[in-house]
Amino acid sequence: MSPWSLDRLLGLWYRVTSGPAIARICRPRERCFIVGEEPPILPQRQRARYCVYALVKRGKPSLQAVSLLKRALRTIAMGKPLFFGLKDTEATTLQYVCIPCRHDAEHPAFLRLGEGSVMARLVGYSEKCKEQPPLGNKFWIILEPLGNIEETMERINKLKGKMLPNYYGYQRFGTRRPNTHLLGLALLSRDLISYLDELLNSPYPDESSGNKLCRLRRWRGCGSALYESLLVRKARSPRDYVAGLSRKILSLYASALQAYLFNLYLSLRIEKGYGLNEPIKGERGKTSPPLALVPGIGYRLGIDGEARRILEYVIEHVGLSKNALEKPFPVIGRVKPYWRPVALFPKHLGARVLGDKVVLLFFELGPGEYATIVLRELVKIPDGL
Repeated sequence: MSPWSLDRLLGLWYRVTSGPAIARICRPRERCFIVGEEPPILPQRQRARYCVYALVKRGKPSLQAVSLLKRALRTIAMGKPLFFGLKDTEATTLQYVCIPCRHDAEHPAFLRLGEGSVMARLVGYSEKCKEQPPLGNKFWIILEPLGNIEETMERINKLKGKMLPNYYGYQRFGTRRPNTHLLGLALLSRDLISYLDELLNSPYPDESSGNKLCRLRRWRGCGSALYESLLVRKARSPRDYVAGLSRKILSLYASALQAYLFNLYLSLRIEKGYGLNEPIKGERGKTSPPLALVPGIGYRLGIDGEARRILEYVIEHVGLSKNALEKPFPVIGRVKPYWRPVALFPKHLGARVLGDKVVLLFFELGPGEYATIVLRELVKIPDGL
């Protein structure tokens, strides 16, 4: 059972290893946390419709880095850049970007952007590109042991060959204010008072002191650049706080709620003693690990057996009725159900001692799997975010 309150808040009840945290991520984090993407395309040398650039960024959001690349290629770009997922802002990351480019123009082989914090290199071309998950990611993370290095290496070795619960990680819910699932739950329950309380009040420990003060002041006298402050100025009634939300934000709330329901399902599945490598009735068992349903919003559950019973209990546990899930508040809209493996297996997991003070941890994960689910076995939360 996880000892951390944030894990309980997000439905991540269980870990594979026991005991307290034995390490922390070195500082500065963006130089100690490195992510490399496995793209779902294979660039070719011959010119084609899309130029494919390998984009390396440090300490910048993916959207901002892609925007810098688009601006630098404006003379050859013929459309919107496509990429395969958002990468950690507070890390050094490698990802791939496809951009429709003119055949009759020179294509820069190397670009240094954003005061040197973003770089791009032309790696080839592709005739077809579409936004889809990467095939996986590789991670290199430098850890500083809290005790002796031998203890850290021993905990890492315990993870080798182990299946971990394939929870949705902290980033899915917001790293500084992890409550998008609670906002979605309140809207789905048509509880605007709880929604407004969670949106405008309820300070979280990792928020800045300025944001906490704004919440106490009900956002009076706070900068309009803050999202909540802007809503307060525009809203004239509780419904205005929902009407002012973009479809993108509402979709984020809904998908976070889906993730939360899946995390609770997985925790209850473990609590009942079911193994991660064997399906229960209602799951898809042709693969190992088996696939469990991530329930949709505006759809029937469509499964039976023990999996259905666990999901129904989860829905009741969070205060929803099946009717609220199948016939949601129109503002939320419909979100399709899908299937997700109940376990993840970190590939090529290992560690190497660097000098006499730090350890380099490395592993690979598949699409939709979170490095923080591996890190929470070693590192105290929220340091592992």
